[in-house]
Amino acid sequence: MVPAWSSSHGTFWVEFGVHVPEMVRRHHSPRTDWIYDYDANARVHLGPLMNDDEAPVEWDLADPDAGRMAIEAVVDYGLPWLNQFPDHDSILAAHLNGEEYATGIPAAGLAVAVMLEDLGREVEARAVLEAYVDKPVLRNHAEHLREWLPAAGHVDLVPRITIETE
Repeated sequence: MVPAWSSSHGTFWVEFGVHVPEMVRRHHSPRTDWIYDYDANARVHLGPLMNDDEAPVEWDLADPDAGRMAIEAVVDYGLPWLNQFPDHDSILAAHLNGEEYATGIPAAGLAVAVMLEDLGREVEARAVLEAYVDKPVLRNHAEHLREWLPAAGHVDLVPRITIETE
């Protein structure tokens, strides 16, 4: 759980994240022993958990009930979300079920495939990668994939990359 304060607005919000070393070990390492929000692989802002939309929920620092309301939201919505991910299979299942917020990162399919490969589950990793490259991606990500896929042993998937139209 990462609290974030916005002094210019006098509000705070809560984000949750799960760091899965196997999802990023090959291309990113945390800068310190402390895991920051950007090091988390499955992450979500508390707002979408509370409201089924993408709107963030912020509490006013001047509101004397803000702390209590935030704690209640953490207990009622945040902790159950975190409890969904006790292991690698639960992250894979959430991804396969299309739960976009479950991984919270744009390249979720790629991260899940890296996790599976790191766990020695190459057949499942390949299936996730194939599904991932069959969806259009942003131009800069397509360039990354064109370099990453051959280096990861999947050169045959490069021709399947398509760029998202605007």
